[in-house]
Amino acid sequence: MTAAEKPQTRREQAAATRRKILEAAKLLFSEHGYTGTTMQAIADQAGVAVQTVYFVFHTKGELLRQLLLSSRGRPDEPTETMDRDWADEAPTTSDARRAIALMVEHGNDIYARVAPFWEAIRQGATVEEEVAATWDEIVEARRLGLRRIVESVAERGWLKEGLEVERAADIVYALHRPETLTVFVSERSWPLDVYKAWSYQLLCAQLLEPHPADDDQQSPAKGLSFEHLGS
Repeated sequence: MTAAEKPQTRREQAAATRRKILEAAKLLFSEHGYTGTTMQAIADQAGVAVQTVYFVFHTKGELLRQLLLSSRGRPDEPTETMDRDWADEAPTTSDARRAIALMVEHGNDIYARVAPFWEAIRQGATVEEEVAATWDEIVEARRLGLRRIVESVAERGWLKEGLEVERAADIVYALHRPETLTVFVSERSWPLDVYKAWSYQLLCAQLLEPHPADDDQQSPAKGLSFEHLGS
């Protein structure tokens, strides 16, 4: 018997069912919003009994909350956002532009996963306390993580002359956010890599002194999805 033919364990079956429900919920929340999506519709889309959806997630609010949490990462990268390798590299890199490029690349990957059901999150947060609380926690963690990167840039003297850390952190927090991606990528159909390149260039212009071109220096966006668009 091959690995593919090996029967799933109960834990694997439960995990597969959970993923199916989350995928179904993401699709329906994206299409119909929070209030327009029922637990029965999610069950039908996932191909499971509605009792199963309630058993796994208990309430629609908790289901949306878990979908939001799962969208911050990938199955092969379950760690918290600011505990990942890129989040360690960004504050320690020797190139301020590389720090911004990493922040833009990986932050916007997360925002892109949330964007399809962004309106459902907004709706859910107005009627479900657990959704509102989770979203507030994520927003605050994002703000603190971005500030950490800005502080590292400032400590090495890379910020524009006269630009204070507090104001620089506010600029990043205001410009680098899921709402902005939603406008450009979801509403205006910008390709994600094009949006990332624009966001990177905008933040560099806002935060850093102009940097002379150096043909021998490695591109700050090397290995990232928008490297081909230049930096």
